[in-house]
Amino acid sequence: MKRFFVFLAVCCFFPACMDPVEPEGTAQYENPDYPSDLFGYTPAPTTISDIFCTSGRVYLVDRGTQSLISFRADDPNLTLPDSLVPSDTLSLGFSPGKAVFDQSSDVLFLTDRVTNFVYRLDDITSGSPELISSSEFIVTDLFPVDQGSSLLVCFLGPEWLVRKLNAETGEIEGEYSTDWPITRAALSVGEDHLLLSNSGLNYLIEIDAATLQRTDSIPLPERPGPFLYNSSGNIVLFNQYVIHPVIYLFDGESGELLNKMESINSYKTCSLLPGTNTVLAPRRSDSRISVLNTETMIFAPSLFCFSYAERAIATPDGQLIVVFSDNPGRVYIFFNQ
Repeated sequence: MKRFFVFLAVCCFFPACMDPVEPEGTAQYENPDYPSDLFGYTPAPTTISDIFCTSGRVYLVDRGTQSLISFRADDPNLTLPDSLVPSDTLSLGFSPGKAVFDQSSDVLFLTDRVTNFVYRLDDITSGSPELISSSEFIVTDLFPVDQGSSLLVCFLGPEWLVRKLNAETGEIEGEYSTDWPITRAALSVGEDHLLLSNSGLNYLIEIDAATLQRTDSIPLPERPGPFLYNSSGNIVLFNQYVIHPVIYLFDGESGELLNKMESINSYKTCSLLPGTNTVLAPRRSDSRISVLNTETMIFAPSLFCFSYAERAIATPDGQLIVVFSDNPGRVYIFFNQ
């Protein structure tokens, strides 16, 4: 199979290149020539809790086998339909949930989805996870900060708070309590602000990632779905509705609404293509990944998979896009240049 490449950089930073393909308005969803810019894919367990990637490898956190599975992102077997790709497996000894690398991609932080304990893994090839926090609160998200020396942990409950831990010892460095369970959270690109939400409330809370002091409260026109900070520091938010999905762009400093776009599709999750203002968002309604330039609020051509996608993420250098589907279990690899 020939290799194909995703020309996202051209589409996202030169809108004139994509206007004939993806015009503004509802016609942007009706492009019949969706690109099949797929390098390859491989079967994967349906019990994947999380995925992440470095510049050269893809990592799957598998709760079914209680292990960390990894494989080369450029393995030639990926170009053979449904072929098995040689992989490395590290047994963790617990059922993993959330997982995130530190900024250097050297240290991995994981949660146990049963006990909600937090572990640190310094050697992802042959090491053993080291327990750093034994809190039994349900974990929503993990965010390494301060060059990996601290870890922000957001909790769904029964205690509703953000806790800052020393990333080596697990010592509590600070806490911020909310009045509600934290259902979603997002860290700014500069790692200086943390955004918190509850799916039943029409506002976001922003706190300082260093001091854990509240810095802003951003009112919303409706209940929030997935959201993130783009590279310009602005907030991109998808509402949670399937019938009337809307995408909002808020000023990251003032909270002012900068742009609003009604959408035909609703979205499960979203992630940022590093170094850009481009957002990757798996659709609920079909097997495509929408690619949105949040500077212009115009879509680039979508990424096509053969099954409904759960998550789409990019490597830190932005050259690799990884998509996971759990029905059937598959991992899709796209290259961006």
